Amino acid sequence: MRVRSRRHGTSGVEFALLTVVWVPLILGTLAVGVNLVRALQTTHVARDVGHMYALGVDFSQTANQSLAVRLGQEIGLKATGDSTGDGVLILTTVTFVGRWACKAQGFADNATPPNVDTSRCVNYRHWVYVNRVKIGNTALRQSTIGDPPAGLMNSVGTITSDIYVANTTDRADTFLTFPDSTNHLPSPADDGSTTDGYQAGQSVFLVEAFFRVADFPGFISNTGSYAYAIF
Repeated sequence: MRVRSRRHGTSGVEFALLTVVWVPLILGTLAVGVNLVRALQTTHVARDVGHMYALGVDFSQTANQSLAVRLGQEIGLKATGDSTGDGVLILTTVTFVGRWACKAQGFADNATPPNVDTSRCVNYRHWVYVNRVKIGNTALRQSTIGDPPAGLMNSVGTITSDIYVANTTDRADTFLTFPDSTNHLPSPADDGSTTDGYQAGQSVFLVEAFFRVADFPGFISNTGSYAYAIF
């Protein structure tokens, strides 16, 4: 009986010692797994909404915003204005102002290629905002590339070409280094010397998605899950 009692006591000590190791390991694995799943879900929402945005879906319309909300409802995306939501989508269209955009507004001559009057077409060879729409809890995060002035946008979030070629406050030059200084869309030639790749005047569609993620004290302190898609 004494031998059996000693064995039970030894097993209890071993279990206690193993618990110190295994419990944090299991909880840490759970925390990493939850974050990984949320990151994948965030990426999928950004990609799916971005695809529709690039195809011309007008997300300033309530019905279309509801479609985006359904795509992200499992991870907490709610209607715009609902501060209880755990996610936000930031949709942005930018373009690079080239010679022909300036000419369309009467700010360049009829030469080939046109010679630009840069005193009037002040955003020549700059990235500019063309459209901005936010869906969800807009207080959660701002766009990585900044925000266009609200006063320049019309009721559907669009900035018209006569404004974006001639108003320096509409510049989106932070897009030059998005997502970082070594991996971004370069500014194109605009003199007709090449037809490869991105061309000045074409639209670029960016969707940024951000969702809150639960904290795991002692393991991960979350700032949220962020992803983007460019089309």
